[in-house]
Amino acid sequence: MSRTITILLPPERTDAVAARLGGCEGVVGLGLQRGGSLKPAGDVLTVQATNQGLAAARQVLDEHGIGTDVGLVTTGNPSSLIAAQGQDAISCEDDEADWEEMNTLMRQDTNIGSNFLLAMFLAGVVAAAGLWTDTLHIVIGAMVIAPGFEPILRVPFGLLGGRNQATLHGLKSTAGGYAALLLGAALAMLFLGMASPSAASLGEQHWVQYWTKAEISSVLVSLAAGAAGAVIIAAQHSVLTTGVMIALALIPTMTIVGMAVVSLEFVLAGKALLRWALDVVCVVAGGGSVFLLKRRMQHRGAA
Repeated sequence: MSRTITILLPPERTDAVAARLGGCEGVVGLGLQRGGSLKPAGDVLTVQATNQGLAAARQVLDEHGIGTDVGLVTTGNPSSLIAAQGQDAISCEDDEADWEEMNTLMRQDTNIGSNFLLAMFLAGVVAAAGLWTDTLHIVIGAMVIAPGFEPILRVPFGLLGGRNQATLHGLKSTAGGYAALLLGAALAMLFLGMASPSAASLGEQHWVQYWTKAEISSVLVSLAAGAAGAVIIAAQHSVLTTGVMIALALIPTMTIVGMAVVSLEFVLAGKALLRWALDVVCVVAGGGSVFLLKRRMQHRGAA
């Protein structure tokens, strides 16, 4: 996964940074536009690099305080990269995202906003309908709708990377998102209960019983799913996190909590809440373990 790095920096640092970048392994192209930046005022360096070259370039920029003390740095993925002097390196590059890219990916998918909250609310409505009718594919549809995985994963990412803001926003998004889902499930249950007053008890439904039990296999699946989600984020394939959500019980369990409270089945609500908390712990443990290994082996010095 090749990268284009655009660097806006003060003129007095340009020559030193350019010289260092030009000697980095994996940097296959380097351009300079003197005075090309208006804000912040200065020069523009454009770097074409392999995925491995991105890590080397980031280290150089950190050493010169570019992006932290002064200047601005952006990265992007070109549709293709053809370089006469670096084609072998390009052909062998991997798909490992930079630590900052992972942070940006999770930030744009999990910060609290109207779309995020509405998606979680509607997922609660859909999941409630599926659980009430004991229809699995409807519940799976709710799991695909809900962006409920990455807010939780952002917590261990922030803790391990020393990013207190990431941790804080992850906690806020998790609380706000699942509160919206809980509300959607509760309101849906009020409607369903009035529409079908003679329906069977919520606790008698097959899938409700399934998602309120915790077994060794459940823990194993949740740990593996949490770890897989961190790998997916590291590879910048966030679209695949829908598969992680289907493997986890986060959406149906919190939906059951909302439905059970409305139905005054508080024991059932407690069981569902415990199962939800178990999945949260598994995501933090599984995903956090992957981030810890990657930070020590591939992202040393990332902050």
